[in-house]
Amino acid sequence: MQKPKRIILVGHMGAGRALLGKAVADQLDWQFIDIYLGLERYMGRSLNDVVGKQSEEVILQYQADLLSHYTKQENLVITTDDTVILSPKIRELLSQEYVIYIKVDTQTQLDRMAQSSFPPFPLLSEENRKAFLNKLHLERDALYAQVAKLTIETHSLEADLQKIFQALGK
Repeated sequence: MQKPKRIILVGHMGAGRALLGKAVADQLDWQFIDIYLGLERYMGRSLNDVVGKQSEEVILQYQADLLSHYTKQENLVITTDDTVILSPKIRELLSQEYVIYIKVDTQTQLDRMAQSSFPPFPLLSEENRKAFLNKLHLERDALYAQVAKLTIETHSLEADLQKIFQALGK
């Protein structure tokens, strides 16, 4: 397999995209880019400040702009926001790249989010969180899989890294 110029990680919240992406970048000695963090810098405010003020289409356009910029560069590991897959334009762009779908089940998401210092959905009960995440899986899993060159069912950082580097022939 020819070595990719960039690796882009996609998947649901709680999949571990950023942690895994940083570890892959470190091992390859590549630059790590977190589009979610870049998105906030690009807009000049936090995503929490934007919610309710700008439409989903505007946020997706910012993500498309950032991804278009970074896909002109090499030796990058890029992680995306979980909403990135909702845009047909971004899916087209991703289909041309080496994309790894970090697949996670709902219970693992809930477990990981419970350990986070910034737990999402603080106003939802655990039952409602689970239902919400299940709904997102129904809406997005097939879209993530559609753009992925490699799908990894996440277990642990070490196991996930091993799967990625095995696929890359390293």
